Amino acid sequence: FFTSWPLSAIPSHFCTDVTMNEQKKLENPGVLGEAYFVGRRALLQWVNEFLETNYTKVEQMADGVAYCQLMDSLFPGKIAMTKIVFNPKNDLDWIKNFRLLQKLFKQQNVSKPIPVQKLIKAKYQDNLEFMQWMKVLTCTM
Repeated sequence: FFTSWPLSAIPSHFCTDVTMNEQKKLENPGVLGEAYFVGRRALLQWVNEFLETNYTKVEQMADGVAYCQLMDSLFPGKIAMTKIVFNPKNDLDWIKNFRLLQKLFKQQNVSKPIPVQKLIKAKYQDNLEFMQWMKVLTCTM
């Protein structure tokens, strides 16, 4: 069972490749910063260590579970963790998870659009870019 972690619990080594200048980049997602050049191995290691998971491919993030868990670490208690489909069986379950994420973004005034239809196709590049953005968000909050 997953519990919330306060941001103060994020070890500093999880964010060594993200600078505070990245906060400005969040306001304009089209601007590339250092975090957008973080490789898949580093991103997977970051997610796996932080969430205590065992993702082996970026494409596995397409179910939305890890994204919801990351957001729960940033905004504890703001996402209904009991509504997350932790063992999704199909695209509809994935979409449910992303709807929870979209709801949280709206509540917390996070202006980044979530490209749900692209992410649920489990394509490497789309999920890599969203993971990179999530790392910037997580490490600059």
